[in-house]
Amino acid sequence: MARTPTGTRRKRSPSLTDIRAKMDALKKLEAEAMAAEREPIIAEIREKIAAYGITAAELGLGAGRAARRSGAAAADAPTKAKAKAKVTKTIRYRDGDNVWSGGRGRKPKWVQDKLAAGEDIEQYRVD
Repeated sequence: MARTPTGTRRKRSPSLTDIRAKMDALKKLEAEAMAAEREPIIAEIREKIAAYGITAAELGLGAGRAARRSGAAAADAPTKAKAKAKVTKTIRYRDGDNVWSGGRGRKPKWVQDKLAAGEDIEQYRVD
């Protein structure tokens, strides 16, 4: 080891290999501790689930990606677009059997044809 000017020895920094060996040993200890602590916790959770009659759906388990992400209520909650689409489902334009709600998305072919011919779509308005 190198000596400092005062005669004391400097500690050598551990090598990368030494650090990785220590990390591997710690990871192994962590896995063993996790396994030892896990079993009693699982048993306790199972007892409480049975005692309270909790279902997987109430926990948001097994109901798809949306339920796992933010609970079972997220799967039932409509998006803004769906909520708005429900409101605009009334018929606003009619040409014989052809109808259109005037909502989001692509216009029906018959509306596109009328507009391309230079007609005013408002003459087909129902409300």
